[in-house]
Amino acid sequence: MKNNHREILRFRSNSMVALLMAITICILYAQAIRADQCHKVYDAAERLRMWDVAEYWAEKAWSIFPVEKEPRSFIGRAKIETGDVIGATAVLEDLTDDYPYHMNGLINLAWAYRLQGENEKAMKCYERALAIRPEDKKALGGYYAAYRSNQNRITPPLSGSTAP
Repeated sequence: MKNNHREILRFRSNSMVALLMAITICILYAQAIRADQCHKVYDAAERLRMWDVAEYWAEKAWSIFPVEKEPRSFIGRAKIETGDVIGATAVLEDLTDDYPYHMNGLINLAWAYRLQGENEKAMKCYERALAIRPEDKKALGGYYAAYRSNQNRITPPLSGSTAP
């Protein structure tokens, strides 16, 4: 049985059964869980939009291998998806402070800022991401959306003013 769990964890599918089998096997072999196995489980949970499960396994991966950047970005994303935008912002700010060139971290942090209405901060994150990868569609689209949201917040002059 020990060799079969590796095969099941390699199986990438949108199937609920495959995810539950992978989680069960990881729990059964808890003493031997590796960060890459956790990554496969949280990746499968993301596809199924099971954000609590995904966040748990991303945190597990990060605890096993704390210098890995992607689980921290994923924890932030899962927190956003579950409505904990403040928690996501804290995780993602720490990530981008430690790794200022991490694209997913920057884009997810910008998204968290936008959800809080902090479009200026979001635009700065998108600008940093675009400096790294100028053609990135998520960063370009996000920057444009934050810019437009920011422009809509500017109040027009009062109707009784004498401004031209």
